[in-house]
Amino acid sequence: MKNLYEFQDITAKSSQLGLMPEALTFGGINIDKELAGYRTLNVSGRENYTRTINTANSTADGELFISSKIDTAELTIKYQLNADTIDDFNHKFTQLKYWLQGNEVAFYFADENEFVRYGTVTSLVNDNAGTIMTTGTITIKMTDPFRHGQEKHVNGTTSAVINDPQMLYAQPIDKITVSVASDTQLIAVNIDNDYNLTLNGSYTANSTIIIDFNALNVYQNGNSILSNIDITKTNIFEALVSNGNTVTCQQASNISVDYRVRIL
Repeated sequence: MKNLYEFQDITAKSSQLGLMPEALTFGGINIDKELAGYRTLNVSGRENYTRTINTANSTADGELFISSKIDTAELTIKYQLNADTIDDFNHKFTQLKYWLQGNEVAFYFADENEFVRYGTVTSLVNDNAGTIMTTGTITIKMTDPFRHGQEKHVNGTTSAVINDPQMLYAQPIDKITVSVASDTQLIAVNIDNDYNLTLNGSYTANSTIIIDFNALNVYQNGNSILSNIDITKTNIFEALVSNGNTVTCQQASNISVDYRVRIL
């Protein structure tokens, strides 16, 4: 099976005979390419989003705004499936159902293959039961409504600047890696002075500190050092970064930031 984060050249993809611009790759399987007789016709819902607002009653006009969030997304893929015989059709439809299994599966479309989405197929419909030439729909629910870009990496000596016009929204990052310049009893990492991490302890030259935002952990040379965090001076795990932010560590000989752009 292909790596779920393997992105291929869109021109090469679209030039294949009969491959539609919106051809679906789900769980590493390019269904339009791998299932003879299957063809993606169109996809609806990619451009849409809804937002839920949380309010409270107010003695003034209207309501008191508290918060809001972007809702889950739902995409509908219209497909065509043709077969030569009823046995051939049953085999192809069984294969299609098998490929569409799984929870929070990575998928993407040929015309935006620089981004990956995550979702679960909630419905597979055959519009014309009893025939061997049919159309139908595949519905995918995305509990995470965002598209996620390829992993990106920025670095510097004591600071790394995020300069990425694709980063339209403030968003989490995956990892910060610090190479320690010289022996020190303190490591301080800052993101534009808004988010900070202070580590006490003993750190030797050339040791590696990794702040893993997905695991909510900090490692020194592969070993967790959460107990070294000065919690009174640390809020870095709450960090959301934007284009133009600078990540700084004065104790570093090299600092790098790994992230994936996410957009609606």
